[in-house]
Amino acid sequence: MEQRIVIIDCGTNTFNLLLAKVNTATHEVTFLHEEKRAVKIGKGLTEKGEFTPEAMHRALEVLLAYAELIREWNPEQVRVLATAGFRLSNNASVFIEQVYRETGLGIEVISGEHEAYLIYQGARHAYPMTDQSHLIMDIGGGSTEFIHCSNAGIHHCWSFAAGASRLLEVLPPSDP
Repeated sequence: MEQRIVIIDCGTNTFNLLLAKVNTATHEVTFLHEEKRAVKIGKGLTEKGEFTPEAMHRALEVLLAYAELIREWNPEQVRVLATAGFRLSNNASVFIEQVYRETGLGIEVISGEHEAYLIYQGARHAYPMTDQSHLIMDIGGGSTEFIHCSNAGIHHCWSFAAGASRLLEVLPPSDP
């Protein structure tokens, strides 16, 4: 049996949409559509501690477009996962409620540890892993995750609120 699923990754910089077909017997995944849109919902977050109205507007426009695609595809499962920007924003819950009212999409804010777990799962499927220790580093816009792992699983993981966008806001580059 096949199941069509949609996953939306609401990152600090980019909102990624993935439509896939999953064979429930073999767990084989076929990607049907991938889309990335620059949202920069985290722009200004470091300074104010909350999403700016402009950032929420950009994000809502993208999620409205994604919701329209989802209605056309009629998948069996939809998951909308939000990462560091949403973890760090004082007004994320207000925005999440607005998104649900206007799109019907329920946003799930995941912990840094859960984000690291998902990164590990993706890496495991993309690269051969051995019994030796590996260190995976994922630098996002709002956070950076380190995952100490092997083929046996995750031994330890760390998530730091020090992504590329946040660092650029705090320590803007300058011309000497």
